[in-house]
Amino acid sequence: MSTDTANNSLAPPLRHRCELPSGANRRWLVLILLLGLILRVATAWTLQYQLDQRWQREFLILGDANGYWELGEKLAAGDEYRIYEPPRYALRMPGFPTLLAISINVFGNSKSAARIFMAVLCSLAPILCYFLGSKLRDERTGLIAALLTAISPVFIAFSPVLLCESVFSVALLGTLLPGCCLLCDLQSLPLKRGIVLSLIT
Repeated sequence: MSTDTANNSLAPPLRHRCELPSGANRRWLVLILLLGLILRVATAWTLQYQLDQRWQREFLILGDANGYWELGEKLAAGDEYRIYEPPRYALRMPGFPTLLAISINVFGNSKSAARIFMAVLCSLAPILCYFLGSKLRDERTGLIAALLTAISPVFIAFSPVLLCESVFSVALLGTLLPGCCLLCDLQSLPLKRGIVLSLIT
């Protein structure tokens, strides 16, 4: 038996469905998700307090953040999607301003509420990392990936700054899951059919 064959035989098969763990692992996952949520919401509250009480400004990173916020306000009000004078219509992609518009429509013109809203959205990253790790390897790998994502200082710090990077990372993780599902399907497909399906995808 070749080394590659032996290694493949030791690797666990990829799972075909995203499943929550059972027993103790489920409790650990819930605790990890709560930890990630608490850290992100606390960071959002702390940042808003610092901006209001100490730094006396609306945004941590000026320029990008206030541009996104202005576009979000325009979308929430049903105004034309443009910014600056003379108007620019394609300076920012509309995805992140749309999320801000949802927050503005639901919670009003509150940057504090928008920061908490983004923190909650970014708290989905650990569960997505769990699904990726558990599908590609096993539940233990998924739990470790979820924990590292939940306590990552960079992920936590960027969650409430009203920039698109943190939400983009969550969306990127979400798009990786269908790729894992396709990889699972390819394991059980004949070679020619698998190649055709990969090219179509």
